[in-house]
Amino acid sequence: MKTTCPTRLILCVLAVVLLTGGAAHATAPVEGLEGIVINGPVSVFDGAWSGANAVGVMVNGDPVLILQQAGPLLQVFSRATGLAGWVPVANVRISHAPPVTAGIVISQSVTLRQSPSTTAKQLARPTNGAVFDILGTQGDWYHVRYYGSGNDPVEGYVRTYFVVEDPAFVTTTRQTYVYAVPSRQSKMVGELVPGTQLVVIGEYGDFWVVNLRSASGFIHKEEIEYGQIEGNG
Repeated sequence: MKTTCPTRLILCVLAVVLLTGGAAHATAPVEGLEGIVINGPVSVFDGAWSGANAVGVMVNGDPVLILQQAGPLLQVFSRATGLAGWVPVANVRISHAPPVTAGIVISQSVTLRQSPSTTAKQLARPTNGAVFDILGTQGDWYHVRYYGSGNDPVEGYVRTYFVVEDPAFVTTTRQTYVYAVPSRQSKMVGELVPGTQLVVIGEYGDFWVVNLRSASGFIHKEEIEYGQIEGNG
C-alpha cells in the first residue's frame, strides 16, 4: 500500500469559527512562536468556546509551542507532556524565535544518543508522542533538541526510522472508529473519544493513516480536525 505524507500547512488548516458548545472566537494561525507557561497551574481546555471541557493542567515553566489564537485564548502544545489545548493568553509568556522543523516519535520509544552511533552514550529514552526540534540530518540520524520532562533541552541524535518529520496532527470531533484498512466496512481496531489527538503518518483517499499507541490505523477525514505542529528554536 502506498501512502503519501500530507502537504505542509501553516500551523492549523482550520482557521475557522468554532461553533461547538456555544459562543466562539474566530481563530488565526500563529507562525514561529513558542512560550513558557506562567501564573500557573492553568487548566487546558479542548476548545475555544464557552463550555469547553478541561483536558489537563499545565504548570509554571512548561515550554509550549503556540499553534493558533482565538481572541483571549491560545492553542498550545506542551513540549514536556504532549498535552495540547486552549489556555488564556495571560498564562503564556510568548517569545519570538526562528522556526525549525519539528519531529515526533511514532515508535514505542527511541534512544537519544550523544553522537550518531548505536554505541554512543544514551542520553534519554523518549517515548511515543515525544516531540523534538530537528536541527539537522546525518545519514539515517536526526540531530535533535529534546525538552523531556524538564525545561532544559538536551541535544543528541535519534534514528530517522522512528520519527515523523514536520508532523501533522488530527483531533477527533466525535466518537471515531479506527480501522485496519481504509474502509468503513473493514475491521475496527480502536474507538476514540472526541478530542483525541493523533499524529498523521500518511494519507489514503478519504482516510488519514495515524499513529495509534506505536501502531497504525485509518480514520475517516470527515471525523477530524487537521493541523500542524511547528518546531521552534
